[in-house]
Amino acid sequence: MALDRKTSVGVGLATMGLVAVTYTQVCPKVADLRVGRAQHPDAVASERAARWTSGGMVVGVALITRDPTVFIMGAVAVISYSWLHRFAAARDPITSSTQFVTAPPVSQHAGDGMASGYTPSIP
Repeated sequence: MALDRKTSVGVGLATMGLVAVTYTQVCPKVADLRVGRAQHPDAVASERAARWTSGGMVVGVALITRDPTVFIMGAVAVISYSWLHRFAAARDPITSSTQFVTAPPVSQHAGDGMASGYTPSIP
């Protein structure tokens, strides 16, 4: 009971538009992410919220229409926008490198025998 080709592509494009609007409303602009602090908690959280919201909408529309083309087009949009925002949020503007490390520097040790919760005091 799939839709005909014209209708399927039209609904798929509309679903891609829903994804674009969701990312536009929930996330900061990509240009702002690129000049901000790498892996800023608010930027990461907003991208996660946009990904889950738009993913839920894509699945909902695909289940209502029972058409795989709608799901594929929507999923491509979610993956594309998610990658774009994640990559922009991971870029450090000072070093121009990407930092995909999600753990805070406090929990990273060189294996020097210190306890896992140890943090050196800063005078």
